[in-house]
Amino acid sequence: FPSHDTLPNISWQTYQAMLADMGDRRSIRLSYDHGVLEIKMPLGLHETVNYILERMIVALTEELNLGIRGFGSTTLSRADLAVGVEPDCCFYIQNSDRMNGRDIDLANDPPPDLVVEVDITSPSKRRFPIYRDLVCLKYGDIVVQGFASINCKPMNIWNVNLVLHFQWFLARF
Repeated sequence: FPSHDTLPNISWQTYQAMLADMGDRRSIRLSYDHGVLEIKMPLGLHETVNYILERMIVALTEELNLGIRGFGSTTLSRADLAVGVEPDCCFYIQNSDRMNGRDIDLANDPPPDLVVEVDITSPSKRRFPIYRDLVCLKYGDIVVQGFASINCKPMNIWNVNLVLHFQWFLARF
């Protein structure tokens, strides 16, 4: 099985059935954008970099005395938009208190304040429109000000592309 594959003409119902059949404890990550299903199987280096980034984010928020609620690689989806994505990890910072003890329901809750996508073998650019759709519907132009693609290649950090969706985090600092 390749570490990344894209399948066209997949129904929303098939995507939902695949999520249900695979359950929560899996390493395969799925994204869905209007009939196109992307399947990603992260490799060991990917998971190591993701773990390091998660720890850095938690340490930074602790140092800044900010609340944080992590959801790891949870499914963020909206049936009414026909989009769904599973980031490598995501966090609520501004809304951490609101989200304690709850699951994410994007029909009623704000999107996570910070979403991390680690790129090693497959680019996340295909998933940008999904994040845009999930944020724009409820929060208008915030995505223009709060969506950043940071390419770490100039810093030569394992040649990893890191995509951060800062809804609130960038505006704060």
